[in-house]
Amino acid sequence: MRVAFPPLGGLSLIAETYLRALGLEVVPVPPASRRTLDLGVSGCPETLCAPCKLLFGSYVEAAERGAEMIIMLGGAGTCRLGYSAAQHAAQLARMGYGCRFETFDLYHVQRDFLRLTRGLASERPYHTLIEPIRFLLEMMRLVDEIETLALATQARERERGATERAHSDALAGLALLRDRGELQAQRERLLNLVREVPSDPQRPVLTLGLVGDMYTILTPFLNLNLERELGRLGVIVRRWFGHRVRLLPTLPGPLRRDRRALAAQAGSRYLARDVGGFARATVAEAALMAQGEVDGLIHVAPFNCTPEIVAQSALVALQRERGVPVLNLSFDEQTGRAGLVTRLEAFVDMLWAASPEIIAPMSICIGIPRGLSFYRDFLPWRAFLERLGAKVIVSPPTTRATLEAGIAYTVPEACLPLKVFCGHVRALVGHCDALLVPSFVRFSPTSTNCAKLIGLPDLLRATMDDLPPLIAPTLDLSQGGRGLWPVALQVASWFTRSPLLIREAALEAWRVHIETQAGLRSGRLTPAGFFQTPAPSPAPADPGASESVAVVGHPYVLFDPFVSQDLLRRLARLHLAVVTPERLAPPPGDGYWTFEHEFVGAAHAATRARGISGLIAVQAFGCGPDGAMVDPVREAARSANVPLLMLTLDEHSGEAGLVTRLEAFVDMIRWRKGRQADGSLPGH
Repeated sequence: MRVAFPPLGGLSLIAETYLRALGLEVVPVPPASRRTLDLGVSGCPETLCAPCKLLFGSYVEAAERGAEMIIMLGGAGTCRLGYSAAQHAAQLARMGYGCRFETFDLYHVQRDFLRLTRGLASERPYHTLIEPIRFLLEMMRLVDEIETLALATQARERERGATERAHSDALAGLALLRDRGELQAQRERLLNLVREVPSDPQRPVLTLGLVGDMYTILTPFLNLNLERELGRLGVIVRRWFGHRVRLLPTLPGPLRRDRRALAAQAGSRYLARDVGGFARATVAEAALMAQGEVDGLIHVAPFNCTPEIVAQSALVALQRERGVPVLNLSFDEQTGRAGLVTRLEAFVDMLWAASPEIIAPMSICIGIPRGLSFYRDFLPWRAFLERLGAKVIVSPPTTRATLEAGIAYTVPEACLPLKVFCGHVRALVGHCDALLVPSFVRFSPTSTNCAKLIGLPDLLRATMDDLPPLIAPTLDLSQGGRGLWPVALQVASWFTRSPLLIREAALEAWRVHIETQAGLRSGRLTPAGFFQTPAPSPAPADPGASESVAVVGHPYVLFDPFVSQDLLRRLARLHLAVVTPERLAPPPGDGYWTFEHEFVGAAHAATRARGISGLIAVQAFGCGPDGAMVDPVREAARSANVPLLMLTLDEHSGEAGLVTRLEAFVDMIRWRKGRQADGSLPGH
């Protein structure tokens, strides 16, 4: 069988060598290039991250070279890579490539390594696999040693480029090895290729830790040869990962004394929850490096990578507490070398010119920020807390000042709803005894959530040092409703130890939840009215409305007048009957991302509903999961022949442009309806 593994630095060399050792024919895939990116851009949604686009381009190049099986990089969790792998396979099938696909989960390496080995070598007895696996481990160890040595040597090389050439020669020699005996015989020779590069051992150098997304770090085309540029500036680079370490299984907790255990302990202060991708691992290793191992940190991420945005926010706290300088670099297909080099030079100059300084961190009323999950769960939470005797306050409605306050505490790539949420948190600081900020992990066994919703408590602690205590329960319903009771006990422990009172409060919250869902489905209640007591009656239907338009999106976007730029009211002024997601009864959130599953489900429900003349899909710029949902929404509208308007909102969106697009969309709907009425345009 002809098998292909996507290009991923030394990891590809290791994987291809192992596949050959299993007796398979390997189809070499060229390194990522401009053609690879062009193929990826043409076959992927625009808002997907650059690694997903480059990987798709590599899969196409592998298929073009005759691969019968392609091993795709992916994995479960909040990172889009796992979801995109399935999309990539479907797209390749539509393009006519009849390849088989297997996914290699970068986040569960040991499990998937064993699964793939058993699948690819199913005809071999298990005992014959021992030697190939030993060969693989030795290969990984040698690749790690060569690359670590090269990253240290290039900072002191006397001839620019000499280390890079020696490194390439060493890897080329590795690719020729076929078994462990050859490796042991050639080991010192290959290492000496790098060791013997002429260098100046007296040259002063800096040591920087390179943390962040593994694919971006291992792909020079994407990171614009970042490691080479740092070597040119006299910097020894220390990657946060090693290939061999990630494959070896971990020991049980009490027996663990390795670096991973120390890193996990150091990083738990800054990011306690696994938000997907490499976020928690990279923050953990960064925390360990910051304990005197490096002079600074460079955090590398693809633009709009959701888990790495959370990691970047956690590094804010690390920088504040440990005093370690951090440079954040974001890469996409538009990133230019000139800007990168300028930032690197400025960062290195700053490190040489200044010594790091450790910046010192500086009845119960519960504050609930008016953002994100507020528009989904506020009423049950309020009922639960008030039954326990708490006073509940809500931050004021969103304004420009709210947004500006949130921007000051978020990284630039954070989505608009997250910036608004942080602004609402700032509005409550000093006005309550504690803040309720749950972590939403799963609403069903097969779903997950956005990394920001999972890591929200950690993100706030990392970026704000004057917060009141956070009540931050972890809501994980992977085991069904049984996950609610531990949450109730955790929150109630702030107020009482009475099991009877906790049970009464939980039952009251559940009753309010059922009533809220019924009210939303019937139209008697909207999320915009959650904070009002009593809840307002719905606005009467416009007797002049001749068309119905479905507006789908997340409730914290649609029902916040500032974030949505008063979209729903503007549509009503155009004499349209507006139908929102809670009225469309999308299927339960049992898909990949809960909120995105509901988003797409509402779009499908809208296109099947009678009397819907058009569909408006609203997303926030920078929302990672939403970026993967654009194509399914468009396909739903196209298949049903329903006009679609896609709106992407951020803090720079202008009112005039929105109004113009809405008016043009409504005019088109009414023109279309008229043409259908006189028979000159077929209906749908």
